[in-house]
Amino acid sequence: MSNNGGSQGSAYEAVKAYSKYGFKLVEPDKKSFELYYQGRRIAVLNQERTTAQVIMEGCQNYLVNVHKSALGL
Repeated sequence: MSNNGGSQGSAYEAVKAYSKYGFKLVEPDKKSFELYYQGRRIAVLNQERTTAQVIMEGCQNYLVNVHKSALGL
C-alpha cells in the first residue's frame, strides 16, 4: 500500500477494528491482500491501491449487506 500514504500496518489496523465481527486480512503475496469474513474470502485487493479507508468501508458495507440479507430486505 505504498500509494495514497498507506502502509501494510494501517491495512491490518483497519481490519483489526472489525475482527470481532469475523473479518481477517491475509497477505498471500507482496502485491495483494485478501479480505475474509467468517472464513470466506470476500475480496482480493491490490496493496498499492488499497487504503485503510477502503478496507474499513468495505467491512462496513459487507456487514450492512449481510444483515439486510438475513432480515430479508
